[in-house]
Amino acid sequence: GRIRLQGGRQEVPDAPADHAATAIAFSPDGSLVALGVGQTILLYGRNGNLQREIETGANVDSLSFTPDSSAVLTSSRYQETSSLWSIAGDLQLRIPDSWGAAMSPDGKTLATIAWATGIKLWDVHGRLLREIRHPKADRGIAFSPDGKLVAAGSWVSGVGVWTLDGKPSRLFKVPGRSAYVAGFSPDGRVLATVADTQSAGELTVTLWNRDGKALHTFEGRAYISWVAPLSFAPDGKSLYLNFISPASWTNPGIPNRIVQYDLSGNELDN
Repeated sequence: GRIRLQGGRQEVPDAPADHAATAIAFSPDGSLVALGVGQTILLYGRNGNLQREIETGANVDSLSFTPDSSAVLTSSRYQETSSLWSIAGDLQLRIPDSWGAAMSPDGKTLATIAWATGIKLWDVHGRLLREIRHPKADRGIAFSPDGKLVAAGSWVSGVGVWTLDGKPSRLFKVPGRSAYVAGFSPDGRVLATVADTQSAGELTVTLWNRDGKALHTFEGRAYISWVAPLSFAPDGKSLYLNFISPASWTNPGIPNRIVQYDLSGNELDN
């Protein structure tokens, strides 16, 4: 299908048929949509026209825009690096030993995760500000919209939430083999998590309130990406999941799908 922007009138073309779209991000000003395709960032305008291709030199496993929509933050689990790119295609910052990254809403702090090192907070110049222990943390990371909390997934301990000074706020014991943090809703009231529940590749999406109550759970039907498997639409009324076919791991000609769901788990017509 095609990806509709907020309002349902503008669309972004599918990724090229011979590549797998691995991440999606919407610019805060509403002017751009970014797709991660292989080692390339594809930037589309609201009219659906491709505006720029940025070759990153590493797999684009996750994507997010800076608050001013002037740059894109990417992460590659396999190359273990996170990078900040201007929308003109200039590399502004690269952080090694990172399997996932997110930027705070005020644009002043970067958060990265890695299996061995847990969570690290950085300033935008690459100076380390704080380290937070989170065992085997490689399953996505996100800031709350108010910038006061950071959430990260894990292979073993569920999804943890901390204040920026490193104090634990809450641990979501997500059922399953491993837990991905998917992100906060735009209003900050809901945290979405994804549990990799079976070796066959089934998954469970759970929506939680800030007090740790599960609001809704629904089942997926295919395997998902290692990093940033899900994001909220800008209006907070739907979710995007990135489904990766296991066959595409050995055959890049098999396309993957980014699927849109409403908050009850119904697949929307894309």
